[in-house]
Amino acid sequence: MTVLDIGAGQNPDPRATETVDLHADADHEFDLNEDWPLDDDYATGITAHHVVEHLDPHHVMQESSRVLQPGGWLKITVPLGIAQRTDPTHEWFPTVESAEVLAGEFSEDRHWDPDVPLTLEGVTLDVGFLGPLTPLSPLLQACTYWWPVWAADKADRGEMRLHYRREHDD
Repeated sequence: MTVLDIGAGQNPDPRATETVDLHADADHEFDLNEDWPLDDDYATGITAHHVVEHLDPHHVMQESSRVLQPGGWLKITVPLGIAQRTDPTHEWFPTVESAEVLAGEFSEDRHWDPDVPLTLEGVTLDVGFLGPLTPLSPLLQACTYWWPVWAADKADRGEMRLHYRREHDD
């Protein structure tokens, strides 16, 4: 069972059996914005913690779906709030809606989006406020159940976790 942590940095995910990064200490050293030098169906799982927002998301989804075995999983975590909106190194700003777009859920209507064999299984939000509104954070967290888009947009801090599954070949 191979679990890749892409963009692992110095603190890889404990589930990872192999790491991918630009530094020489990684098991695989390459640029994630280029074609990945890994075989098709190489991994059973991929984790990406606070890295995909720095990359071309469509390329990451295409390469992840190629490298994942059928039935394999992809777990992406991206920041929300101030950390998301103020980091100049972010290439894009993930939203709750973009989770479906990245899985190609609208590829029939949006022909410019790549069609990838990934199914969105879930979106989990962990959100809160900063400063004087901090005591209201539990209320904002509760709102993620009914109004996830609104809650993610209003958050001062937090993370969004996206869970995808590679479809089985027909």
